Amino acid sequence: MKKSRPSAIAIFKYKYRQPVLSVLRFLIFLVSILSIGTFVYYHGFTHTAEEKVWLRNINRAVFLFFIFNYTVRLFFSQWRTEFINSTWVEAILLSILLYDIVNEWLFGFTILEKVFEVFNLPHLTSFYTALIQLYLLFLVAKEFIKGISRNFSTVKLRPATLFITAYLMMIVIGSVLLMLPGMNHTGQQLNYLDALFTSVSASCVCGLQVQDIATFFNTKGQLIILALIQLGGIGIISFATFFASFIRKGMSLKHQSVLKTVFDSESVEGSSFQWKQVIFVTAVIEFVAAIMLYILWQKNTWTSEAQHIYYSVFHAISGFCNASFSLFPGNFQNEAVSHLYILHLGMAAVVFFGALGFPAIRDIFSIKNLRMRATLPWKKWKISTQIALNTSLGLLVAGSLVFYFSEENNLLRNQNGMEGIITSLFQITNARTGGFSTVDLAHASYPSLMVICVIMFIGASSGSTGGGIKTSSFAVIINTVFAGLRNRKTISIAQRNISQQLILKAFSIYFIASLVIFLSVLLLQILEPMTPFFSLLFEDVSAFSNVGFSLGITASLTIASKITLMLNMFIGRVGILSIAYALSVKRDEVNITYPDTHLMIG
Repeated sequence: MKKSRPSAIAIFKYKYRQPVLSVLRFLIFLVSILSIGTFVYYHGFTHTAEEKVWLRNINRAVFLFFIFNYTVRLFFSQWRTEFINSTWVEAILLSILLYDIVNEWLFGFTILEKVFEVFNLPHLTSFYTALIQLYLLFLVAKEFIKGISRNFSTVKLRPATLFITAYLMMIVIGSVLLMLPGMNHTGQQLNYLDALFTSVSASCVCGLQVQDIATFFNTKGQLIILALIQLGGIGIISFATFFASFIRKGMSLKHQSVLKTVFDSESVEGSSFQWKQVIFVTAVIEFVAAIMLYILWQKNTWTSEAQHIYYSVFHAISGFCNASFSLFPGNFQNEAVSHLYILHLGMAAVVFFGALGFPAIRDIFSIKNLRMRATLPWKKWKISTQIALNTSLGLLVAGSLVFYFSEENNLLRNQNGMEGIITSLFQITNARTGGFSTVDLAHASYPSLMVICVIMFIGASSGSTGGGIKTSSFAVIINTVFAGLRNRKTISIAQRNISQQLILKAFSIYFIASLVIFLSVLLLQILEPMTPFFSLLFEDVSAFSNVGFSLGITASLTIASKITLMLNMFIGRVGILSIAYALSVKRDEVNITYPDTHLMIG
């Protein structure tokens, strides 16, 4: 029986598959650079009608190339059915785009433009164009992540170093984009220091501003800031890995090791599972928050329905990521929202969940855990969840009481009892790295400002979008202090002993954070001799803890002072231990135990 010979097409595919795909990857790299450059040039500068036509033609050519790329990949695919099943969304979208491009070349219009005209929705044409450009940007980003993911494991850097490098790259890219004249209302190029400061503040979800984003930046600039907030809030590495999972099955050990650093997980396996939940939880909470805000805004505040939706989505993301950027001039002190106390409670809830932390949210609200506790009522939350929730609520109640009684005859004098309580809750909730404000803190009393400083320094919970030394470190330190005063040899929380390693870690974070703030305030006092000391201390603690509260001195600071605050924001966001791990020299541990000694303490 004769064996069937392979067809000429099969031989061709076997012989030329790898060379063709290699050349295609190189062409994709070149086209991606062209596409990104065109996209930035189109949106970053003003153009004549003729220039816009040329730029749109370039975009169409890029789309045609991606259609060609998809066709070639399909042709050389060894398992076409699996390939189509895994890329059917891309195939449908590219087919629609191809039909629109051909239709426009033949008849001078796209089919969707005619549909919008028939239904009297011409304003959706620009929205459709924006979606097309975003989809093109997604295709380009996907190809870039493919290349990065393909070579990620060969990078000879520590996970902490990669994590920090990713944040630095995001900040630099954001600053360059924000500097472009097409990103603000003036049409002039923003100076690089202010663009860099804004990018650092957004990426580190801080909220300190040298230019009011509500009045200075246009919608395109605000969307860039929103993207930096989202990427900075959930972690640039977890976001990139989320997209990489759609491109390459599985995750390399290098990927998982970076995620372990980001999430501070106990194991690599746990961190590789968490990023999916982070993305899902973020999407769900921000979606629910946007709907809630959409309902709670006053209808007469908006000039259009699109603005109503845009403000709801922007503040939902900014609130959950604890970024404190607002589209209202003057933040929530603006007269359009300053009296909407139910809205304040809703916004405070969004900020609280963002500061609570992903591990605690998962432990409390996951379907699996809810079902388990419904059938097994004696099952308790994890110790870390109890610490995060109890410490957060304790700080919230104690801080709100101090703020209310300190400001009852000052900032709250024009509010009744319930309004004053809501304002106090809102301010203290946001002091834990939220940063939104309904009152002018520049006129607050010193007791209130001191309590806010302490709460800012403690910050949010571990695994959250917020900053500070974290509630877990604060709880360990407080319990260690009380154990020392009672002369106890072991430290326990909720009937569980705390290891010596965790105690050392908590005190290391506390000491280094205090040292960074001390040195920074000392430098700021030298650079700003005419500025009150407490204003500089408050500004620096706010920057380090990524809160965004200010007593109104940010824009007037010198260049050196702004750089100092940027360093504080960055250190506070990426984490003291991440920077220490990145800069430390790896040494082999020597298991030597020395004899105990006695020192006079106190």
